[in-house]
Amino acid sequence: VVGKPLYAIAAYKWEGLNSQGDPQGLLDGQKSTDYSDIISSVDSKGINNNESIVFIGSATPVVFGSVINTFFWKRLSATINISYKLGYYFEKPTFLYSNLFYNGTTTSDFSKRWQKPGDELITNIPSFVYTDYPQFTNRSSFFSNSEVNVLKADHMRLQYLNIDYSFKQRKKRKSFDLVQLYINASNLGIIWRDNKEHLDPDYPNIPPPPKSYSIGLRASF
Repeated sequence: VVGKPLYAIAAYKWEGLNSQGDPQGLLDGQKSTDYSDIISSVDSKGINNNESIVFIGSATPVVFGSVINTFFWKRLSATINISYKLGYYFEKPTFLYSNLFYNGTTTSDFSKRWQKPGDELITNIPSFVYTDYPQFTNRSSFFSNSEVNVLKADHMRLQYLNIDYSFKQRKKRKSFDLVQLYINASNLGIIWRDNKEHLDPDYPNIPPPPKSYSIGLRASF
């Protein structure tokens, strides 16, 4: 789309749940549950100037980098690497009844679903219903691709921490130029994120790389 980032996220306009727990979009200026027409409007009208669609933003970081610093205290030193990614968005994993019906899989969001009138004020998870195909599929497709499931991806991550200790050498019996004990910890995880779902934007669907630790002795002759 001209004027938009090459890698971007657009989503269906979200108008909340209705009193029956159905997700609502926007069609012809009105709240609607006609998912088939909302979805087909994307094909007929495109994304630009389409009230059913909202442009969210870049799906890749606009600003990114890392800060590496080393601190010294006597014979001890500590090196810290903190990376950051800012100005972008990601789609969170969504709960879909189609996955529950066809695959037998679900998520913790199932407990947050709409269950009675008034729940639409406290949840965005649709009610548990099974309507005739294809409207059932369209309902799931609309919900999973709506703006309510797009979150800010900005975060800061502690990449590694390295601690070194240099042993004091005896001048008369000096066998090494340097003897150093080091401890390294990497993949330490996120230290700040701009989403309240506590999701890792880099790994929203899979576990992040495990933390790793190493200890060693470094010597130079």
